Amino acid sequence: QHILQTLWASTLFLNICCLLLTGSRSAIFSLLIIIIVALICFANFYKAFFKKIFIITVILIGITTILFSIDLWQELLQRTKTVFLWDQYSTNGYRIQVWLTSLDIIKENYAVGIGLGSEVVRKIYALYMVPGFESLSAYSIYLEYLVETGILGFSLFMALSVAIFQKLCYLIKSHTVD
Repeated sequence: QHILQTLWASTLFLNICCLLLTGSRSAIFSLLIIIIVALICFANFYKAFFKKIFIITVILIGITTILFSIDLWQELLQRTKTVFLWDQYSTNGYRIQVWLTSLDIIKENYAVGIGLGSEVVRKIYALYMVPGFESLSAYSIYLEYLVETGILGFSLFMALSVAIFQKLCYLIKSHTVD
């Protein structure tokens, strides 16, 4: 159990360091959400073990944040502020324009989509794109599936995702350890 705690702590510390050094806002937000969800999920499994892991996690997050916030605080703060910009030159404005273009493609190819593969997407997207907003991806897995496979393929994808999630919930509930 001590080895598992050490492995958990060192892995978490290294991942937080890597994410802070990349400066990726979505990766940092995702890490925080993953940590919160994992801690909530594991709280039901191993209550005594969870308390130790929780304390170690909080301490490591605190230490890592303090160490890296000294040098990276201004850059990270500036990048975080850009999350809330909505002009056409921001990342959000660019993605929204690509999403709108994807919706136009879906409107005309709603049943079975345009087909799989980046070559197909490149050819079809060129017919719909607004100049200056070139893209090979819809920046959303759901829009991507709708564009490429249409409602039929997207429905199958969602049905498979729901089935996997239901099976996972069943396994979690049936294997709870006190």
